[in-house]
Amino acid sequence: MEAKPRTIRHSGHSVDAVEWNTEAQETAIVVVVDGDVLELVSPLAHMLMDTFRVIGISPESAQDAVTVVQSLTEPTILLAQGDAGKLACEAALLVPAAITALVLADYAPRAGSINHSSLAIPVLVFHGRQSAAETHAQAVRVHEEIPGSQLIELDNCGSLPTKDFPTQLSESVRWFLHEMGKPHMQFADFPGSEAEPVDPKA
Repeated sequence: MEAKPRTIRHSGHSVDAVEWNTEAQETAIVVVVDGDVLELVSPLAHMLMDTFRVIGISPESAQDAVTVVQSLTEPTILLAQGDAGKLACEAALLVPAAITALVLADYAPRAGSINHSSLAIPVLVFHGRQSAAETHAQAVRVHEEIPGSQLIELDNCGSLPTKDFPTQLSESVRWFLHEMGKPHMQFADFPGSEAEPVDPKA
């Protein structure tokens, strides 16, 4: 199915978005990027749209992400790439009950720029070891700052995973969501941050 531009409105606020699947799905994934939505999200959307309703946005503020999430009726995962991760985290802090899980890909925020420890939903930190934007140390720091988060680091994966490494990112997201349904992955029971990253193929 081709991407369809649309305007999403909720509580008097409107956001320009692109949707890849208008058929009824059980879960929505809102992909938040800093840049051209069609270019950055299309490859990932085509990997996920068999299962998920995929909506891509390039928000100007956290409120844009909140508007889209609150307009949806199905369970919603928020997936953010790069600098857009900061706005996604802010949105998750504003409306945690509306977001099932948060995925932060290639996310390298400045230390202390956001209170990650207050995030109260399951979080996956995704890092490609060949990323030019995020170092291993930054990925580990974000992981350690978020109680109970999961960290996946993959070889042969670099920057802009939604565009350039959609297979690796989509497989990691599916693994995370599958594991999240198991008792040991329920957020209330998370044992806390672990020092070593998870290999989703192990």
